Order: sequence, then structure tokens, then C-alpha cells
Amino acid sequence: MCCFFTAVERGADGARVLNKEKKPYTNAEGEVIEEDRYGTSQPLRFGEDDYNIQALNNLPYHRLHAGHVDLLKKDGLAKVHFCVAKLHALPVEALLDDFTAAKAAFPGKPLITCILEALLLSRKGLQMDPVQFMPQLLGRLEDNETTAEFKQRLREYSSKVWFEPDVNILVRPGGQLLHGIHVHTSEIYMMTITSCGHYVITVCGSLEEIKIWNIKVDPHGCYAM
Repeated sequence: MCCFFTAVERGADGARVLNKEKKPYTNAEGEVIEEDRYGTSQPLRFGEDDYNIQALNNLPYHRLHAGHVDLLKKDGLAKVHFCVAKLHALPVEALLDDFTAAKAAFPGKPLITCILEALLLSRKGLQMDPVQFMPQLLGRLEDNETTAEFKQRLREYSSKVWFEPDVNILVRPGGQLLHGIHVHTSEIYMMTITSCGHYVITVCGSLEEIKIWNIKVDPHGCYAM
């Protein structure tokens, strides 16, 4: 038995096929007519933890290759529910790949670039908890005309519990690198800076070390505890 499949966009209502083939049918008057094929709507998930991997992967791919940038943003990359669902279902790299490809295909769309740059800075947190998508991007995206509508949608997301800090403490894209500490031999589990801006405290769990760095005097000199 042979099965033939038509390349149909399955991620949104009324989406047209990408191969531009027409589907012939016979109307009530007996006339044979060809019309565009349409795909049926598919949910992003079927249950609480059962995600529609096909829709999450195919929707941005087909929108991008069809050149539908506005629909790509509306149904996918600028839709908070889509991004959070994809982060739950797949590694964060899958969402980053979508944004990287969209940036290359549509270089004149600043929102895609802004979200991609914020995601790259948020990668570690998103690997641990996909719900960090909202507070991470709210803290890293600049407040301007390009991001205003998207940030409002982030604040309106209510499917999961999350918190937005009232003070911005996250590094934003394009920020200046002031200090670099490269002497730890294993992963740093926690880091903070004192309110005076003179000391950085790092916690290295695998070595059971806490170090205090005086970054104003010598960023390479520290006190070990």
C-alpha cells in the first residue's frame, strides 16, 4: 500500500498548503473546480504534559519558508503560549533555532532580533524552568515601541504562576562587559553582587567553595570560605 502526503501547514486555522497545488472537487452543479487546500487546526498540546511536537516544529518552519512573516509572529514566535509550550516540550535550542532562522530570513524585523538576543542571555534559566520565559524576557527586553505589545502579552500570560521583579536586575542585550572572572574550575551555582558594587560573591557547589571578589581593586584576587 502506498501513502501520499501533501505538505500542509497544520498549525493554524485556514492555513494554505505551501506547494501551491490545487485540490479538484465537483460542486453541486457538476462542475470540476480546483481550490487551494487547507489544513485543519491542531492544538499545541493534547493534555497537561502531552505536547503536539509536530505542530510545534512544523508551524514556524512552514511559515518561515512560505515567507509569511506576520503569521510567523502572530501564531508562533511572538505568541507567548507557543514559546512556553515549545520550551516545555523540547530543548531550549529548538526555540533558539526558530528565532535564528527567522532572523536570517527576515533581517528587517527588529522584534525577532530583540527576542532572540534576550533568549540567548536567558538560556540557562530556561533550561531549568520554561516558565522563566516571562520574567526573563520582561527583564531583558528594552521598553520601546518595538517590544511594547509583546511585553504586554508576556504580562497577560496566566496559564502558570510566575513573578515579575519590581526592580530590573537582569543584563540586557548589548550591555557593556565590566568584569570577567575566569578562575573557577567548575560550574558556578550562584552569583550575586553587593549593593555597593564593590564585591561579587560566587558559590561553586561541586568544590564546596564560596568566594568573595573585590572587583574594584583586583577582580582576580578573592577571599575563599
